[in-house]
Amino acid sequence: MVKYCAKVNNANIYKVDFEKEEFESVSHFSSVDYSYIMPEDGILEITDKNGNKKTIEVKQYDVLLRMYSTTGDYDDKEFIVIDNPELKDYYRRRIERLEADRKEREAAMNEKCCCNCESVGAA
Repeated sequence: MVKYCAKVNNANIYKVDFEKEEFESVSHFSSVDYSYIMPEDGILEITDKNGNKKTIEVKQYDVLLRMYSTTGDYDDKEFIVIDNPELKDYYRRRIERLEADRKEREAAMNEKCCCNCESVGAA
């Protein structure tokens, strides 16, 4: 059986096949044009280059990937929805952390204002 090994502080994943005594790096590439985190439940309507419409139901924290074309035609993009509980939980926690950081920065900036509401360093 093949075993894959990874470390959180290393970009590589390795494939190890003990029976064949093989060890090699797994190739990586990105076919993702854009990724989106859906902010709430809804319906996504996608219109292709010919005006054809497709609808996809999305849920809060679904990951929506817009993929590069597989046909060679730049406009032939595909959308893929990933509804994975672990990934959704990660993005929920990540978004909460980013929002908390933003609020902390705003509060710190407000504390550095003088009485006429201009930043101390603005002069």
